[in-house]
Amino acid sequence: MPQFDSLSDPRCFQQLFESSPDPTWIIDGNRFVECNEAAVKTLGFTSRAEFLNVHPSQLSPAVQADGEDSYAKAERMMALAKAQGLHRFEWIHTRADGTNFVAEVTLSAIQLNSRPVIYCVWRDITERKRMQEQLLRQNDMLRAIIENFPGAVSVVDADLRMVTYNQQFQQLLDIPEALLQNPHLSFEDFIRYNAQRGDYGPGDPERQIAAIVARAREFRPHKFERVRPNGVVLEIRGMPLPEGGFVSTYIDITERKRADLQQRIAATAFESQEGMFVTDAQRNILSVNRAFSAITGYSAEEAVGQNPRMFKSGKQDAAFYAAMADSLQRSGRWQGEIWNRRKSGELYPEWLMITSVKDASGEVTNYVAALTDITLRKQAEDEIKNLAFHDALTQLPNRRLLNDRLRQAMAASKRSAYFGALMFLDLDNFKPLNDVHGHEVGDLLLVEVAQRLQACVREMDTVARFGGDEFVVMLGHLDPDVAEATAQAHAVAQNIRTALSQPYALALQNEGKADTVVEHHCTVSIGVALFSNQEVRADDLLKWADVAMYKAKEAGRNTVCFWTTTL
Repeated sequence: MPQFDSLSDPRCFQQLFESSPDPTWIIDGNRFVECNEAAVKTLGFTSRAEFLNVHPSQLSPAVQADGEDSYAKAERMMALAKAQGLHRFEWIHTRADGTNFVAEVTLSAIQLNSRPVIYCVWRDITERKRMQEQLLRQNDMLRAIIENFPGAVSVVDADLRMVTYNQQFQQLLDIPEALLQNPHLSFEDFIRYNAQRGDYGPGDPERQIAAIVARAREFRPHKFERVRPNGVVLEIRGMPLPEGGFVSTYIDITERKRADLQQRIAATAFESQEGMFVTDAQRNILSVNRAFSAITGYSAEEAVGQNPRMFKSGKQDAAFYAAMADSLQRSGRWQGEIWNRRKSGELYPEWLMITSVKDASGEVTNYVAALTDITLRKQAEDEIKNLAFHDALTQLPNRRLLNDRLRQAMAASKRSAYFGALMFLDLDNFKPLNDVHGHEVGDLLLVEVAQRLQACVREMDTVARFGGDEFVVMLGHLDPDVAEATAQAHAVAQNIRTALSQPYALALQNEGKADTVVEHHCTVSIGVALFSNQEVRADDLLKWADVAMYKAKEAGRNTVCFWTTTL
């Protein structure tokens, strides 16, 4: 337990205590006996006397977020701090005005003037919790958008590696499962497969591959159509991402193209599933189909006799409509993206195709318009660019993908009664390597650590990087017996510890010179938390493994510590 008896000047501790920017308290027994000015201001009190010599639960609601009584939980948290020396947890505090907020509380058992007390520090994490919840909602929404996008989607990173794709990508482009199972699948691999099966037409496949990859390295926004050997017509759009790489969408427009051909031949486009309306030469609406009504909100009775000007959103200027009219006059057709207004007043993006119908003398008698609501596609194109699921340096799954897999593993474990394990790993003394040799050497170490970790686990397990020198390993399908599952997880953890402790030869490449090899020895501290059919959140499981890892650090590093309730 830390001692403060030996301070040469007792005012030194008081000065440190008062100058702390975080709200800080001294708990003697189970009462607040001292606090700093930051605590007074944060809670909104006018003086310390208002809340000193009170139990911590008196500055809190009666019940905490987990349903536990505040007094009982406060007693339990203080007991844990006294037993362990240090304990960190989340707590709901109440300000002087009655409002509540979430704080991260750290309790440290110390000796102050030969008397055991608890040194309490907390930080308001309300905004952090809100942002975490918002990020989870956004991630769920983005995944739903991708999977419900009416076409294929793929994302390629700045190093031209395939980052993610949806199920339609495999189905629409007829990509074999064996190719997609390659964890290091590159854009060039994907292009090579397409070229070798003739997707890009006649010509030398190697030249086709080189040309496409070269364009990808200097990526520009684009939209074009491609007819696959099986006759499927794809509308392909590409958009660069802010940090490099690009997102591509593939829409099967085979039916649209066929309908377009039929329109030019006989103006019978009402067989299409797209919204349709027909006007006379003066652009007065003569008829509409059901899809039109579903998209615009106007029934046939409301639309017939009206001019399409009723759909104008105000987003396009006069020059836009002048160009549309000019195209219709010159070529007899126009297609493009336009914003229109529904009956409800809502504005929405639409893909509109207009074809003129002429009589035998060449005079326009009608116009046929086909419209598609592309709201979801536009949302996906705007949102998907921010979606990536792997760490750029190590190519391991990142926090987002790990969370998704962890939730699935926990659900599977609950159904099957098999145990799983989550390991939180932190490299010991990683910072000195960066400080001495630079971040490039540090990155080489992280890449090598990632490779060694993957070699220590099964293909069904997950190795993820959380950032910095923190890694997470998730093991699934362990024995249903807790003792045997613990032994299995411990064996894997020891294998990892042994593998990571082997010497590293980190070769730093020097342009025009011999490589610089840095020899390094590294150890790792590992915290392990088992899970099975217990009711627990993924975030709590990660927190348990993290706490166990810090316990391993405290035990001298280079060791393995399992989470237990005593932690």
